[in-house]
Amino acid sequence: MNNQDKNKTLQRCVGFAGIALLSLIIEYILMYHGGASGILQETLFAPEKRNKICLLVTVIFILFGVTVLFAYTYTKKVRAEFIALSIILFFGISISVFSPVMNGFDESAHFFKTLATIDGKMFNYDSYSYEISDSYIALRDNYLEKWWIPSEFKSTWATTKTYVEALPNAYAQATYPFYGYLFCCAGVIVGRLLHLPVGAVYILGRIFNLIGYAAMIYASFRILPEKAKGFKAILLMFSCMPGILFVAAHYSQDGIVYALTAMLVALFLKMYYGDRILKRDFILFAVLFLLLVPLKFPYICLGLLLLFLPKNKFSFKVPYIWIALIAVAALAIAFLWVIFVSNGFHEPRIENVDGPKQIGYMMTHLPEFAKTSVFTIFHTLPSYFFNTMRIAGGYDIYTSGAAGIIFSVISLLLAFLYAGKLEMPGVLRILLIPVILLIIAGNVVSLYASYNTVGENQYIQGVQVRYFYQLFLLLPIVMSGRIRFAGKCADETDCGMAIMFILVWLTWFCFGFVAFYV
Repeated sequence: MNNQDKNKTLQRCVGFAGIALLSLIIEYILMYHGGASGILQETLFAPEKRNKICLLVTVIFILFGVTVLFAYTYTKKVRAEFIALSIILFFGISISVFSPVMNGFDESAHFFKTLATIDGKMFNYDSYSYEISDSYIALRDNYLEKWWIPSEFKSTWATTKTYVEALPNAYAQATYPFYGYLFCCAGVIVGRLLHLPVGAVYILGRIFNLIGYAAMIYASFRILPEKAKGFKAILLMFSCMPGILFVAAHYSQDGIVYALTAMLVALFLKMYYGDRILKRDFILFAVLFLLLVPLKFPYICLGLLLLFLPKNKFSFKVPYIWIALIAVAALAIAFLWVIFVSNGFHEPRIENVDGPKQIGYMMTHLPEFAKTSVFTIFHTLPSYFFNTMRIAGGYDIYTSGAAGIIFSVISLLLAFLYAGKLEMPGVLRILLIPVILLIIAGNVVSLYASYNTVGENQYIQGVQVRYFYQLFLLLPIVMSGRIRFAGKCADETDCGMAIMFILVWLTWFCFGFVAFYV
């Protein structure tokens, strides 16, 4: 490496450290001296000790960031996928360990489903006549404590079980298949086999879910073809987004959903840019797609990507017949899952919620539903930006809305720039727009049927930004060929800008997270 490259590397590392420090100073002012909620002061330790811990964590995060940037740009031997793995595991494990009990999105329900899966209850069942470990009861009773410190968490996992007639906010999520929880199950099983304390078993389940997510993201990087190297930076930013890491570092099937989506988009790019579309790649796409359908129904629209593949590249005959069969299988799985599994709920989330009746009402009142949908999207738009800087799952605690807007805009702008070399034809980019709109509409309709009472047409409950994160992978493709990135954007070394950005974003996020909970 010549002196010019060395200077460039040093400038990047110093720049990252400076931006991170400045961001943290701004956040500290906003959180603690800007009229922040009094709940921010409710910590286990005295303020002076908390500040020392935050300072220590901040220094560790910055040193990690400088090391990553130095290794990536100075040696030129570290691939983007290994950088992504290191960032995911470093920040993800920090979130898993420091996040309070049952703090993730609906984590109580997802943890309940994990234990039920271990007990062999893999499909829908009567959760009102279920016996569950007393250790789960201890964890649930400490909902949103600061950390897993209570004495109840220091004993080993209890073999005794308690009959529960109903568990508030803790019934199994029957609409999600068991395989979305297998990584969580593995962590709990390993912890119990090692006779670890209850708290350690709980944390291990979270960490194993994160490891499973990281492994699938690594596979996505390896799938990407040479002609789509510029997409590696986009995949890196997507896989390391704070909101996605927060979900993957807790008990939730959504982490697997994000990783499955990344693998499907990577496979699509491989088949599109490859000289030939191999049968094994096509079959792998079909299998992953059919696994995704019952996990997140609205993303059934991703199957349309198969229609965008060049017909002359297929290495096997009658591809569109196979695509039609996959479509029929996906619709059949969705239908059967709704009829025989999802409808097994004995108690609706909200009174007078009935999916089929709600869909019928929507079809007969389309103008009212359209008005409600548009109002909901624009009404919740500000919260989308706040959610990008969310600190807690259970509490609605965020850093500043301005920070969320700044980081969201920069991430999208960088993604558009990195997509400049994909050079998709204009027709394909235009066809992707309806797919994106269908995914948005599918999420809105599914939440309308799941959370609104029949006939309600004022506001759609449950719409959250985390249901739309996957669009971050599709939007840059729509912009491909329109914006040229300065320099060799297909070269892996250009991921340096994306790496620096995501490290600053995560350092800011985790600083606030630790500051609140430690």
